[in-house]
Amino acid sequence: MWGRPWRKSTKVRGRGPFLPLLNRRCSGDHKHTVLEGSVRLSDGRRVNRTEIAAEYSKPWAKVYAKCADELLSSPYPNDTQGNLSQFNCTKGYEGEGPGARKGSRSPARDRKPRDLEVRVSAATFARYDMHVKSFERWLRDNFQIGGEVLFAREPKVVDTVLQAYVQYLYDEQAPLAHGTYTLAGLQHFHTHIRGQIKGAWGSLREWRIVTPTEVRTPLPVEVLEAMLCTCMVWRWYRTAAILWLGFHCLLRPGEAGGALRHHLVLENDSAGMRSSGVLALPTTKTMNRGSKIQSVLIEDASLLAFLKEVVGRDAPNVLLCPRGLQGLTRCFHLLLVQLVLAVTKYTLGCLRGGGAVEYFRRTHKTWGLSNTADVGTVQAPWATTCRRASRHWHSPASMIPL
Repeated sequence: MWGRPWRKSTKVRGRGPFLPLLNRRCSGDHKHTVLEGSVRLSDGRRVNRTEIAAEYSKPWAKVYAKCADELLSSPYPNDTQGNLSQFNCTKGYEGEGPGARKGSRSPARDRKPRDLEVRVSAATFARYDMHVKSFERWLRDNFQIGGEVLFAREPKVVDTVLQAYVQYLYDEQAPLAHGTYTLAGLQHFHTHIRGQIKGAWGSLREWRIVTPTEVRTPLPVEVLEAMLCTCMVWRWYRTAAILWLGFHCLLRPGEAGGALRHHLVLENDSAGMRSSGVLALPTTKTMNRGSKIQSVLIEDASLLAFLKEVVGRDAPNVLLCPRGLQGLTRCFHLLLVQLVLAVTKYTLGCLRGGGAVEYFRRTHKTWGLSNTADVGTVQAPWATTCRRASRHWHSPASMIPL
């Protein structure tokens, strides 16, 4: 094949009208050399036969070069039949459009203006810009140079300056988030420093370690019951359902506010569900470290009956909570005001802690924790988290009635 005594296929990845010319079939009137074993070259080296066959043959390379030269010298390189002279890359061929093409499954529609280069939301972009400008002001005040001069230097110099800035933020009692947004924003605007400022990120990690954490106060079950009763009186049935669901399933605020009806599987939705339900969580905090779509089991019969009555007949894409997380936060604040608890530290995140403490009180064990003493992880219904991450919910201080 192509002047070689053996038969070995050569694959070409790409598109071009000349590719069929490179195809060759054996006439079958001769035998081919079997590519097994090794041979000794004229210089004394011994190589495998397959290594010799890996090189392209000269006849094949000459035909390929000739075809490519003819293609590139054509007035319409991708046009073999002269059909592309009236081609428009935004509309297609002459007389065609997105809605007129044969076999098109998407109708013609107007696209909204969008910058495809932007990879963060508008709010995050604004935070990046604010913190980066603050860093540049610090840079001018202390080193009398601008950001464009700094980022033209070697990555090691940039990393050293950023470490000094992180230390400055720490000494000025600035929040930890300021350092995080600064480094992330600089990597967003200057992509060439990604992976080159490990020292600055290490300083930020050390800052996070030495910073004492403040644990949310777990919401007592008595406060939850008072909130549910108030919701019933005010006819906030959906708010009551999502608060009860968040407490029982240890949901984070974003998970509770963003849940849709088709994420919730009740008894009447599946024949296999018996006295239990399932809530799917497609966007969780641990989705990058665990399963992409996680779920939590609902075993409270009263809660299941209430959910079936309130949201059982909703359309699949309807939010379980009216107006999502923003509406749930607003309703939660109004309930705190009504119960004269507005000055406390209760937030929507306290539902998760309160549910964990209540489960511990009833069962005297963490949710899903194996009875084996040497198990180092807590198996929550939807994720695997570090044991110390949930230990604070069950500390003696958290168990004191509030």
